[in-house]
Amino acid sequence: MNRLKDFTITEIVGVYTPTYYQKEVLQMKKRQWYGLSLAIDGEIAYTHKGKTYISDNNHMILLPMGAEYELNCYKPGSFTLINFLCNDDFGTDEFLSIPIRNAEGFIRMHQLMTELFLFKTPHSHFELMSLLYSMIARLHTDAAKRNTYPVIQAGIQYMEDNIANPELSNADMAAAAGVSEIYFRKLFKASFGMSPHSYMQQIRINKAKIMLENGAEAIENIYTYCGFSNLYYFFKVFKEKTGYTPTEYREKFFRKNF
Repeated sequence: MNRLKDFTITEIVGVYTPTYYQKEVLQMKKRQWYGLSLAIDGEIAYTHKGKTYISDNNHMILLPMGAEYELNCYKPGSFTLINFLCNDDFGTDEFLSIPIRNAEGFIRMHQLMTELFLFKTPHSHFELMSLLYSMIARLHTDAAKRNTYPVIQAGIQYMEDNIANPELSNADMAAAAGVSEIYFRKLFKASFGMSPHSYMQQIRINKAKIMLENGAEAIENIYTYCGFSNLYYFFKVFKEKTGYTPTEYREKFFRKNF
């Protein structure tokens, strides 16, 4: 997140709302611009340098200029996309996944930018720049609010260290953070815009996706590594979140040359 403070936007190249369809796979050879993207109602994954970055309604993704990557559509839907150029000093070639608290606000700003980009006036350039910088400022504000509650980090660390435990509970994470369960849930919701359970389920599904893509483990083992209580529940949740069963997902997204 701190990297965003180092850049100066020199030009907004395009403002779009692309739609991706289930099982759609795209290969990007060399991205011409930087980009900011957010899922409106779908879910896609970017694979870059062996790492997977999930683009959903809770994360803004910074797409680096010059990057080569693969895009996989897990759940069909529309996405915001703003392409832009920066000062030469910025020069990052890494993806950046930025948790956000309120996607609706970012989506509304994107809609305003779309109208300004399509129906240009003599003042559109300044208004577009203002909206994009406002969007970036809000990303920093959200990050600052998360950092306001360092107690949450202890709970998240405990969650990540014990993600394979199907009995992991809010009470366990609150105890690790040294606060009451009610207070922990309240701070977590204020910090991330979702419940601890929703966040934990998202981590488990993302971990399962990566393991399925690598293809080394049997599905009967993956669900235990990811903290699901039984195979039926794993299939049910995975299908709800991705649109695929684990078997279908592996057949589609297994990377032979990972």
